Amino acid sequence: MVKENAEKLALKHPVLWDKDCENHRQYGLKNWPVAYLIGTDGKVFWEGNPARVVNRPEQLREFNKLIEAELKKGQLAKK
Repeated sequence: MVKENAEKLALKHPVLWDKDCENHRQYGLKNWPVAYLIGTDGKVFWEGNPARVVNRPEQLREFNKLIEAELKKGQLAKK
């Protein structure tokens, strides 16, 4: 089913097929697709499905604010 979905969606990125869902269990994944944004401190500051943000203006605005804030943290850490 994963292979068929990846082909149907014409995904350009690698997709891990995990027959026994071992990675899902080990990493606590509940959804697919899922993306993680990791800050300069090495901690996850956002987890979710980017496709659910793109076509929703309010969520996209909040998402962009979150990223901008994280980028500022990184810039301040360099000084």
